Amino acid sequence: MEVPDELVVTAGRVRVIGELPNDTDGGAPPSAPVVSTGALVARNAILNLASQGLPLIVGLVTLPRVINGLGAARYGVLTLAWTLLGYLSVFDFGLSRATTKFVAELTARGDTESVPRIAWTTIAMQCALGSIGGVLLALFARPLAYHILNVPADLAPEAESCFLVLALAVPIVLLSNSLRGLLEAAQRFDLVNAVRAPSNTLYYLLPFAGVLLKVSLPSILMAFVVSWIIGVIVQLQMCGRVYPAFLRRPQFIRREARRLLHFGGWATVSGLISPMLVYADRVIIGSLLTVAAVSYYAAPFDMVTRLLVIPSSLVGTLFPALSALSGAEGDRTMARLLARTSKFLLLVLGPIILVLVIFAHPLLRLWLGASFAEKSSLPLRLLAVGVLSNALAQIPFSLAQARGRPDIPARFHLVELPIHIVAIAVGVRYWGIAGAAAAWSARVTLDCVLLYGAAMRLSAATWEDFRTDRLPSVVAILAVAGAAMSLGRVEAVPMPMRIGAVVLGATAGIGSLWVFALSQPERTALLRIGRRSNS
Repeated sequence: MEVPDELVVTAGRVRVIGELPNDTDGGAPPSAPVVSTGALVARNAILNLASQGLPLIVGLVTLPRVINGLGAARYGVLTLAWTLLGYLSVFDFGLSRATTKFVAELTARGDTESVPRIAWTTIAMQCALGSIGGVLLALFARPLAYHILNVPADLAPEAESCFLVLALAVPIVLLSNSLRGLLEAAQRFDLVNAVRAPSNTLYYLLPFAGVLLKVSLPSILMAFVVSWIIGVIVQLQMCGRVYPAFLRRPQFIRREARRLLHFGGWATVSGLISPMLVYADRVIIGSLLTVAAVSYYAAPFDMVTRLLVIPSSLVGTLFPALSALSGAEGDRTMARLLARTSKFLLLVLGPIILVLVIFAHPLLRLWLGASFAEKSSLPLRLLAVGVLSNALAQIPFSLAQARGRPDIPARFHLVELPIHIVAIAVGVRYWGIAGAAAAWSARVTLDCVLLYGAAMRLSAATWEDFRTDRLPSVVAILAVAGAAMSLGRVEAVPMPMRIGAVVLGATAGIGSLWVFALSQPERTALLRIGRRSNS
């Protein structure tokens, strides 16, 4: 993605300069103020997308073999294990996000000598909190496997062992998140992704290897624990390179602990509630239906939510720069970024979501077989709509936290949680996994609307900003193109006409987006990228 303006972060301020510079260096010297150019933001976003997107190709190839090799029930147990680990991320208590924000402010001023105070304070707290979370999981491993979750009796012992193995992983995962936050604060996404890309690939390769070697689920999860330990060691060394004082001056400062926890207080509320909002559907499905039903829901859910790597790749690179914004000038920059990033995300994700909604059944049949296509195609369509809303919501969510208002999304989540759980339970009871998908999508869409309203107030953005960036044109063009492409699914229409409708709708949509959704400078920038890639 080409970012048309240059953002310079220095002494806690950001100013919009104009044309992109030619320099795309990966990072400034540690002792100098961090300068975040538009080219650097674009480069970091591409690095993030590659490290999270390329492993998805591995997943598309390996996941069908993993599901077939494990079976629906055992794959459901593996999914529930990841769900529990996601729940236990609440023990982060917002410290990783707070660390990124405060260290980004220090690096913006060139004050890296003060970084160890925040870094080691966070690390100490994360190790302590992660250990508490691991002990709790170990204590509840047996009740979860035998009583709370609807695990088949013959799989209960294996499920208990899985949960015990994951108990070891909780402090390791939290520590890894903090170290990654330190690297992101310095905008060293090259180093971040040097660790994240192999880790994301192993997410698919280790279960695939386990199926080929015919090992147990606990053995597969132990392999993950070993890989995470190696990742933490590598990240420690990287932080030592980026912050020269980091390894020399480990220290725990109570004052910094209070400051981190103060910012992380409301972020903690979001951290406590977010896993429930994300994973409650699977737990309720497993409790009211079967673990096999969890598989039929989790496979399309995991498939479509992987698209969220696109917004997270961009938002992750913007957060350190946004954290340094202040004053009216910063408000205006935030307003422009809110509108512009929203348009680009819709441009990138909108066509993909259209394809998933229109062709969910044949895509699932091709990927996972007829059984999944029959049971999971409607949930996939509903989830795809929700993913688009969830992707867009990441922009105002990060803006609110960077503005020092983590309480805003947390308050929204507090209101949404009871409504969401009731909606999921009712949806599952009466409509099965499709009801769960509809409830999840409705909740994230409501969250998106609320967050945009709050972000517009925080950044002084107006509807005119979105209109100027041609966001309404993008929505209209995608709607018309989707209507034309949907004729390809009408059985009564002859096949040549169906194929023609899809091709014509896609071609006209792309052409219209180019002409009506992109400004002349944006078209020029894209053409320049094309010429560079061909040279």
